Amino acid sequence: MVNKNNSANSVALQKSLLELLEEREASGKVTTSVLRTDDRVLARISDGIYRHPSSALRELIANAYDADATTVHVRTDAPRFREISIRDDGHGMDKASLVHLVEHIGGSAKRTRTGSDLGITNQQNPSLSPKGRKLIGKIGIGLFSVAQLTRQFRIITKRAGDKYRLVADVVLRTYSEDGLADSPMSDNVVTGEIKIRSVEAADITSHGTEIILLNIQPPAVDMLQSRELWERVIEDDDEYRVKVEPPSYHIGCVRKDNAQDMFRVPPSLPWDQGDSPEEKSHLLFSKMLEESNRTTAKPKLATTYDEYLRTLWNLGLSLPVPYVEGSHPFDLEADAMPRFYLLSNEPKGQATPIDLDTNQSLREKLDLKAPFRQPDDKFEVFIDNIKIQKPISFVSFPEASRDDDRKRPILFIGHYKAPLEKLPENIIGGRELEFEAYFLWTPKIVPTEHAGVMVRIADASGTRFDETFFSYQVQELRRLNQTTAEIFVRSGLDAALNIDRESFNFGHPHAKIVSSWVHRALRQIANTQKRLAQKERDKERQETAALQASNLQKLVERRIEQIAGRDPKPVKILDSVDNDVAIRNRATGNIVITKESIQPAIPQDQGVQQQQNQKLMTEKMKSIVQILEAFGVLDDLTYEKRELLIATIAEILGEGK
Repeated sequence: MVNKNNSANSVALQKSLLELLEEREASGKVTTSVLRTDDRVLARISDGIYRHPSSALRELIANAYDADATTVHVRTDAPRFREISIRDDGHGMDKASLVHLVEHIGGSAKRTRTGSDLGITNQQNPSLSPKGRKLIGKIGIGLFSVAQLTRQFRIITKRAGDKYRLVADVVLRTYSEDGLADSPMSDNVVTGEIKIRSVEAADITSHGTEIILLNIQPPAVDMLQSRELWERVIEDDDEYRVKVEPPSYHIGCVRKDNAQDMFRVPPSLPWDQGDSPEEKSHLLFSKMLEESNRTTAKPKLATTYDEYLRTLWNLGLSLPVPYVEGSHPFDLEADAMPRFYLLSNEPKGQATPIDLDTNQSLREKLDLKAPFRQPDDKFEVFIDNIKIQKPISFVSFPEASRDDDRKRPILFIGHYKAPLEKLPENIIGGRELEFEAYFLWTPKIVPTEHAGVMVRIADASGTRFDETFFSYQVQELRRLNQTTAEIFVRSGLDAALNIDRESFNFGHPHAKIVSSWVHRALRQIANTQKRLAQKERDKERQETAALQASNLQKLVERRIEQIAGRDPKPVKILDSVDNDVAIRNRATGNIVITKESIQPAIPQDQGVQQQQNQKLMTEKMKSIVQILEAFGVLDDLTYEKRELLIATIAEILGEGK
């Protein structure tokens, strides 16, 4: 007997949606169909969806991580950047997995049973790598990230035990909408061409993949060489007289021709050529910290490092690599400088102190699991013989002090598992959402770009620190500028990640939940930090009750408390702003100015009254500097320009004295 419903459905499937609508127009019957995606979407993706050339390196290294590589070596040919290679010791690909890769772009075998059959994913859990790593890649378009750098590349790959290496030469087509009006909608989109050959392997036990990016495109080379910046530095803008300073450290300004003398400006690197890969990594980080005491109060990546060095820095932030100065923050023990607090998950809860026993870590006390990898899971990345590590420290804290609660860092720890079990699937966007996090408040965040929150999925992140903390609306700008945070996702949130992995869809339920949790955490952080600072202020005022502040001091204290929620920073008047004494003073949080800068405002006549006037004017100049600092006026000025500003104010005040 024939099932009439099935028969009717079969007929319906054979007809186009347009035909069905025409047939049923007069009947009012509902016609159900499915939404389909045109192949042109894939064509547009293949032409590049990433924002920066470094995204290509990030995605290719992430692929090596997913292949269980322990070591990745990248050669960029800096400062020429004519050819870039990425070589790993992962599982590699056999014929079947390579064919699946090129025939299913956008349909990755990762996280599927097909991946398990191909040996790409774990046999028991396809969301893990064969050795149990949580996969970074998801939909299989990471290979297209190379479009930011080149249209031509080569894949050399081999699995252990195979007698042959596979060599694939790929040429990507450039997407164009010329002639789009004349193209049939049914045309299949061809995104490129691949030629594959086998080469006999000398070592059957070897395994891994090498990707060679050939003929790097001129715009990408110019960006990696900081070409636009150097043109502005070298060629003065005569019309506007805008002076552009070179970054403190750089790989040099390269000539465009092939002259024997490669550099117009020689390199100024943060390390010596003889330094080890790990020493170079530490120096890349430590030189940034030094900038906060030597050149400007709030150093930025953009003014300290050129494009190439920033790429190394940002890859350290993005990849699942170790922290540059020691262990994970959850492995800190009682003797660490920060105070420890546990965040509450209650709507109006408050953070509570964490008391650790001797030699007990936060991980042990709170049963923390991030970064959700095996402790012995080694993954190292070397770029041009420089070891890539996360440029984040839980040891070095500029302007911090263990003896002053107003300057002592505070590390807030949080863990949250969303109660989604009973909610409808079509509302929650996934049954599981669980994460661990830390928020670090400290007197100064270096570089300033690290103020914000970063989300890590599989211990990796394509996003940068979000300085808005997911659009936190409360006016706590000063405190937010002193806070950095990382969220380590154990499960969920993946679906909220946009296709380029560089931003989130904040309309997704998981993203909304995380955002709301972050905002609750920030309120607890502000309350805790204010309470500790107030306690220190009260203690100091009791100790100095006999030395009542002058009206001027009270005015400054009151105004800075109002705008910044803290006491004025001490001002030290020295002979120089760039000697060792000045550097040491800045390291403890003092503002340093010179006698010379305030001299124009100081009366020079002798006598008792004149000496009192000199002291008063000196105090007024110090007060002005404290107010300027509290309002953030001095933040982005080099110490040289800061001196010029103070001297100008002094000249105005001293006019006619």
